[in-house]
Amino acid sequence: MSKNKLSFLRPLPVLFRYQLIAGVLLWLCMMAINTANTWLMRSAGKAAVSAGDFRFLFTTWQGWLMILFFLSVFFVYTAFDLNVMILVSDRVLKGEKPVCRTILKEAVTRIGRLMNLDGLAVVIYIGLLAPLTGVGVTISLTNTLAVPNFIRSVIDSTPLYSVLYAVVLFIFALIGFLHIFTLHGIVLDDMTVSDSRKQSDQIIRANWRDYLKNNAVFTIRLGLMILAAIVILSMIPTVVLLWFKNQLAQIYLFLFLSMTVSLSAVLASPLYILEITYLYDNYTEADFVIRQHHNSWIMVALLLVVVSAALFPVAMLFDTFADALFPPVIETAIIAHRGGGVEAPENTVAGLNKAVELGAWGSEIDIQRTKDGKYVVNHDSTFARTAGVDAAPEELTLAEAKKLQVDGEPVATLEEMCDAAKGKIILFIELKGATADRQMADDAVRVVREKHMEDEAVLISLKYDLISYVEDTYPDINTGYLTFLSYGNAAELHCDYIGFEERIISQEAVNAVHNAKKKMLVWTPNTPSGQKKYLLSGADAIITDKISQANRIIAGLEERSIIERIIDKLFE
Repeated sequence: MSKNKLSFLRPLPVLFRYQLIAGVLLWLCMMAINTANTWLMRSAGKAAVSAGDFRFLFTTWQGWLMILFFLSVFFVYTAFDLNVMILVSDRVLKGEKPVCRTILKEAVTRIGRLMNLDGLAVVIYIGLLAPLTGVGVTISLTNTLAVPNFIRSVIDSTPLYSVLYAVVLFIFALIGFLHIFTLHGIVLDDMTVSDSRKQSDQIIRANWRDYLKNNAVFTIRLGLMILAAIVILSMIPTVVLLWFKNQLAQIYLFLFLSMTVSLSAVLASPLYILEITYLYDNYTEADFVIRQHHNSWIMVALLLVVVSAALFPVAMLFDTFADALFPPVIETAIIAHRGGGVEAPENTVAGLNKAVELGAWGSEIDIQRTKDGKYVVNHDSTFARTAGVDAAPEELTLAEAKKLQVDGEPVATLEEMCDAAKGKIILFIELKGATADRQMADDAVRVVREKHMEDEAVLISLKYDLISYVEDTYPDINTGYLTFLSYGNAAELHCDYIGFEERIISQEAVNAVHNAKKKMLVWTPNTPSGQKKYLLSGADAIITDKISQANRIIAGLEERSIIERIIDKLFE
């Protein structure tokens, strides 16, 4: 292997092996930390900590210990997810044989360099900011982190917020770019965080053009390598498909291709770290030359053969029990967001009627208390966006609020929405805004009972203590808790429905909620891909602004072939 030329092929087996070792160690560490945090929550009488209950973290000794454990998660991940791969990459590039015990010891030792404010800033950037900016190495725990859609929608709808968000992201991306080699200096040269950060800044300023060029070349070569692997490895199952020309062969081909793509995705991250490590060594060592490093591919080839053979019984299972494993019918219901979503003026009787017309199962509305103690339906803290009046509901009397118009429709009261929904649609009443308190909960229950809608209404909120109060005080009333952040066993939360923001839901969460005999909601998927994903998630309902679009997607999903159903099940 010549100087300044990096081959993807030789290091792959050893990188893959160490990634598996690091993955096992990460799993063991996470199990220990999760066990400790579960005990702390149990000792405080909690099953989970969520966005609506975050004060617990800062007001109890259990909470402070959990914060300490959360921080330790990032340090542990940095040690085993990044430090190990950086050390292994450096050894491979220099023709040395990595010794497992030595690599792990050094990876853990280097974490000590991060146990200060500078190091904490590095870990926070790697864990939280790098996934958002797309610049720098990330840990697998948070590499898919993104701004929640309900927050992003507010940013995108306000030009000032959009500009500020873009500026902030650019600043953090620039910081990440200048300090891309900080962890390498700490891990490979045992530097302090401050010294390594300064060195990285100097390296990038002197070599930024070469760095960008090498990254572009790396991306192109990696893409071509993955494409070549898919083409080469799919030859055998393609021949099988052409020979048998039946559903079983199609399923097997799909599984084989999926395995190839998944394996390529798993190897992409260590290969990127290998590339960055190569550049670091090249920039910091004047006599650096990549050494020959021999690796046997026999074990890798044998593994591929074994996995390929194992796919046959899996394909037969999928073929035999296709409809049971991959149901053709979509059972997830549609709940219209803010009355009727974008189909009609939001949070109005007309909007709710539109949701009924479009066949929605439920309609979500937001109630707030007026100055004279009545309840009107409005989402924002004021009527500025919806009715053009910059006044909060609690600043107006009911008579004043009723004079306002939302796209030509009058501001609705809770009673009017109940009358419009009764016998037609399930009404999800969100206790919203500054006036969302126990008085609001009591009054909402009173209205629901007066309308005899105990089985047709659900009181929901982002405030967990409020929902818990309703559940304890009025056990006959259906309740739902909405959260955009959750840790622990959310299925044990004190409510009938649990609503997760779409970016934090997982199949494990869906299963846990259903095992607890509760209902799972997802809010608020509005893109076609998001709606498709969560209609297939097994959730009981999605809350969305775009009902017609969701109906079209459901119709399309129920016409899928078995291969399409398998693809959706495994990858959506």
